[in-house]
Amino acid sequence: GAAETAAKAAQSVRDQADVLSQAARSAVESASALRDSDLKARRDQFLTAARFVLESLNSLAVDFNRALDPEIPQKTWRSYHRGDTGVFTRRLLGLRDSVPNEKIRQKYESDSEFRSHTQRYFQQFEELVEQAAKNDHGDLLGSTLMTSEVGRLYMLLAGAVGRDRLVRPEIQPAPGD
Repeated sequence: GAAETAAKAAQSVRDQADVLSQAARSAVESASALRDSDLKARRDQFLTAARFVLESLNSLAVDFNRALDPEIPQKTWRSYHRGDTGVFTRRLLGLRDSVPNEKIRQKYESDSEFRSHTQRYFQQFEELVEQAAKNDHGDLLGSTLMTSEVGRLYMLLAGAVGRDRLVRPEIQPAPGD
C-alpha cells in the first residue's frame, strides 16, 4: 500500500539526488579542467611571446656594448654568432667595475640613440614582468625574470640613469646591483 509507495518515492528521490550530485561533481571537474587548460594555454602563449622579447632585450645589449665599450673582443662576437644571444648581456654585467654608473648616466643624457635603446629596454622588460605576473599567480616567472641576466641588466641600467626600478618587495637585488 501506501508505505510501499512512499518507500518507492523516497528511493526515487534518493536516486535522482545521486544523479544530480554526480552531475555536479562532473561539472566541477570539467570547469577545473577548463581552467587548467586555459591557464596552460595562456602560459604557453606568454612563454612564446617572452622568447621574442628576451631576444630583443639581448639584442639591445649588443647596442649597449657598442656604445659603452666599443672594444668588443672577437671571442664575444664568436660566441654571439654561435648562438649565445646572452653573451653581450653578461659582458655588460661583467663590465660593472670598468664602466661606472656615471659613464652610463652621461651616455644616457648626451646620446639620444643610447637613451632610446635604454628606454626601449626598460619598456620591454617592464611589460614582460607585468605579463609574467598576469600569467603566473605563484610569481615564479616574475621572480625568475628579475633575477635573470636581463633582469640584472635592467636593475644596473635603471640604477645608473636614476630611474625608479621595478622593485618588488619579495625580490632583493643581487649584491652589487
